[in-house]
Amino acid sequence: MTACWCRWAAAGSPESGSRSNIARALHPLRPAPWEGQHLSPGLYRGGLILIVLVGAVLRLAHLARPFNGVGATAWNEGHYALIALNFDRYGPWSQHNELGADYTFSPGVPWLVWLAFKAFGPSEWAARLPIALFGIAAIPLVAALVRRLLASEQVALLAAGVDAVIPETVYFAQNVQLDTPSICCALAGAVAILRYRDTGRRGETIAGAAWIALAIWFKFTTALLYPAYLALWWPARPRRTLWAAAAAVAFIGLTVLPSAAWIAYGRLTHQTLGSFYQRDWDVRGVIEVLIELPLMLGTHLFPLGFVLLLLGIPAALRWRARLRGLGIWCGVWLLPYLAVPYSALGNRYYDLPATYLLAIPAALGLWIPLARRYSGAALARAALIALGILMAIVAAYDLWDPTTDRLARTMIAHPPPLDPAPFYSAKVVARLPRKHTVVDAPQTMFYAGGDPAWISIVGGHGDVREAIDGEAYEYILLNDYWHAQAPYYPLDDALRARLLRHRYMQ
Repeated sequence: MTACWCRWAAAGSPESGSRSNIARALHPLRPAPWEGQHLSPGLYRGGLILIVLVGAVLRLAHLARPFNGVGATAWNEGHYALIALNFDRYGPWSQHNELGADYTFSPGVPWLVWLAFKAFGPSEWAARLPIALFGIAAIPLVAALVRRLLASEQVALLAAGVDAVIPETVYFAQNVQLDTPSICCALAGAVAILRYRDTGRRGETIAGAAWIALAIWFKFTTALLYPAYLALWWPARPRRTLWAAAAAVAFIGLTVLPSAAWIAYGRLTHQTLGSFYQRDWDVRGVIEVLIELPLMLGTHLFPLGFVLLLLGIPAALRWRARLRGLGIWCGVWLLPYLAVPYSALGNRYYDLPATYLLAIPAALGLWIPLARRYSGAALARAALIALGILMAIVAAYDLWDPTTDRLARTMIAHPPPLDPAPFYSAKVVARLPRKHTVVDAPQTMFYAGGDPAWISIVGGHGDVREAIDGEAYEYILLNDYWHAQAPYYPLDDALRARLLRHRYMQ
């Protein structure tokens, strides 16, 4: 594949053409208004460093909070932290979580968490630290991608600033989930492809392939971005159709191979959770998720960011020939909403890979109105001042509401907390002699010690009653999560009576 991808660089080659042919393919029309709108080198570098520092502060500010976030995020954090915790018991190639041996996902992100546990000890902040570092690294990668794709340092800095502060990118860089490391590597792969397109250096194709393979290894659904990568590479493809097709097939085959091998191994050994690939679907769910999607985006981008996105979309559509790769990158993430609508409604973060690049039309929505009033140095100053105001407002919100659900939690009635601190009972059980224990969720299991050899998980309210009636467990752990979310199993009078009847004491 590499030889095929680099044929553009071979001067005089009949298949390759010249670098000017690529330029004409990329810019068939007159320049877009933002092209060539740059900043002084010191101002661009200094501004980017400041933006990255702001993003780093926001991403590192709340790493030590308990695993009691909202809904699926808390469940996922416990799930992946459990895998990392159990690597010391079962080995780094043997994934064990609340379900026992489970090879449904690759061990890529759990390995990172495991290494952090090795370095700093098992804790919430250590589990989240690798994800936060990837989230910080994604900010300059967005700037590098926009700088090459739009040929504008001003817009690149604006897009990086938007990504540094919008609630969704900040929040999911503070959570033990697969998405942020995968997106960071996906962005690095896109930047490498654009560098190859601009320079023809063979090493860029190798770097791009490595980053994309790693992105898919971290989260398999990142393979949805292959059409976007091909669109970015298309202007630099070999002129012969057969060579271009062979290069594309080789690129996809090589980069997806590690993940495909892991999936095949899990399926052949029956250690992949088959129900993961079986999701509820109906037309009503699709309608509901499409109605909900604009509300999700408005929350994830913050209202100001969402307004800027709406202002920037017309410009992105007008110059869509230059932004085709961006459109495909964002558009493919509609597929999960259409294919698994109820999962999308429950998880509410399937738009995260698109959100990182929706910052580009949002940046255009900020830049274009200013460009109508200012030019030259005045335009650069106005853009940077506007960005500073936007970042200050959104960053203040991020610090005030780090889990992006403060208002929702104040409007939901919760019973008084039972434990003196979140997961206090689970931590007590972890220090007691090992006995059969049943828990309500993977995050509870993490604090109880995490070993599936003696800790089981219940899957519904009926399972709780069966666990109580069977009297097979010495400890039953049902947490209330301290108002961070509603309890999975509220301790009402009926449940308390059932526990007492079977001699379970709180």
